Amino acid sequence: MIEDSDIAADLQKVEPRQVWPGKPNELDYALCDVRCECGVLDFEIAQRDGSAARLRVDLPSSGRPQPWLYCRARDHDDWTQQLLAWLDEEVFTGGLGPSRAREFRYGASYVVAETYGFRLADPAEHARLTIAAGPLSWHNVSPDNL
Repeated sequence: MIEDSDIAADLQKVEPRQVWPGKPNELDYALCDVRCECGVLDFEIAQRDGSAARLRVDLPSSGRPQPWLYCRARDHDDWTQQLLAWLDEEVFTGGLGPSRAREFRYGASYVVAETYGFRLADPAEHARLTIAAGPLSWHNVSPDNL
C-alpha cells in the first residue's frame, strides 16, 4: 500500500520545476508549504512570475479518484512522479493566470483539480472538457485499479 506520508515527504523535497532546464522561464514553479491530512494533500504552487495558488488533491488512502494518474502507481515515488508530470503539464500550458478558475478556502486562493486538469474559468470550455474527459479522467483509471 502506498502511504500518504511517503508522498508528502517526497513532495517536500521536490526541487523547483523548470520548463527548460537551465533557462529561466516565467512558468517555472516550486511547491511550497506541503500539508497532508485526512487523505488530502494541500500545497502551494508558486511560479517564477509571482503567480501562486494552492491546490488540494486526494491521496491514495482517500479511495477517491486521482485523475493525474495515467496508470497504476507502483509505489509512492511513482505516484509522486505521475503527479509532477500532471502538474508540469497544467502549469507549463496554462499557468496559474486568469484562464484558471479559483476558489477561496481557508483564506487562500485555490486552483481546482478536475478530471481534465486545473478547472478553467470559461464555463463553456469547462463543461466541454468535463464531458470529454469523463468521470475518471482521460486515462480512465478508477480508484478500484489503484
